[in-house]
Amino acid sequence: MIKMAVLPYKTDISITGCRENYGFPQLRQKNTQRGESSCNGTTVLHVDDQSAFLELTSEYLAKELDDVTLITRSDPQAAVAYLKANEVDCIVSDYQMGTMDGLEFYEQVASHSTEVPFILFTSKDSDTIASEALEAGIDSFLQKSSDPSGFRMLANRISLLVELYQLS
Repeated sequence: MIKMAVLPYKTDISITGCRENYGFPQLRQKNTQRGESSCNGTTVLHVDDQSAFLELTSEYLAKELDDVTLITRSDPQAAVAYLKANEVDCIVSDYQMGTMDGLEFYEQVASHSTEVPFILFTSKDSDTIASEALEAGIDSFLQKSSDPSGFRMLANRISLLVELYQLS
């Protein structure tokens, strides 16, 4: 079951398949001993300054991933603030986002939180950016596309990375 919740920011949405704990500020609580969330789902934070693309990605991921909670932020600073009060299982970020780029956002996340899979999902097709991202410690680099196969690839990458992180 997919449920939408309106978050404090006008352009931000949350789509969740979790059947419990719809309250704020925590959308779920993590069991740190077993590495599982209380709703047995996956929470993904997606950061992109293009609200329309956030919504499109959320729709596709909700179809592709089972029992997922998608948190979106259109501002990287708002995403950093969200992460200070909440845990997520994976982060998907655009590269070019006005106030900071995806690499700068990753550096802020990495300095303030526990290890979480980070995917740079961008329209920038650059070997230089991809190399810098992977050297910085970003787990994956995918090129944005409005083609459904691109969203399926993103969903598969999220599932794979979350599973790998939970096993380690």
